[in-house]
Amino acid sequence: MLTGQGANLFAESIGVPTVPAQALVTEQERKEWQHYKNYAVGVKELFNSQCGHETVGAVALDAFGNVACATSTGGIRNKMMGRVGDSPFIGSGGYADNRSGAVSCTGHGESILKVTLARLILFHMEQ
Repeated sequence: MLTGQGANLFAESIGVPTVPAQALVTEQERKEWQHYKNYAVGVKELFNSQCGHETVGAVALDAFGNVACATSTGGIRNKMMGRVGDSPFIGSGGYADNRSGAVSCTGHGESILKVTLARLILFHMEQ
């Protein structure tokens, strides 16, 4: 997985057009960022809130008994540049194994990554 400067260098090397990061931030988002930056006490509540995360997960079983999983995250507002959540990591945001099932996880990404939660759930289902 490439993030940050490595991702930028790769994109440039294959001719993908780029724009400055500032061009991707709307005036409304900048104002909200400034508001929450000034209101540090509320950051923990914002991070832990149930609204605004817009994450979705799905598991499927086909006619041949094959399972699959998918997880997509809306991300976290004002996250640290370069942060990659749990969704793209096999075993964390999702895991599928025809022998035991399929899992899609959502929630606090760092905690999910620490224990590779999706794989851990299937491990316990296999027991």
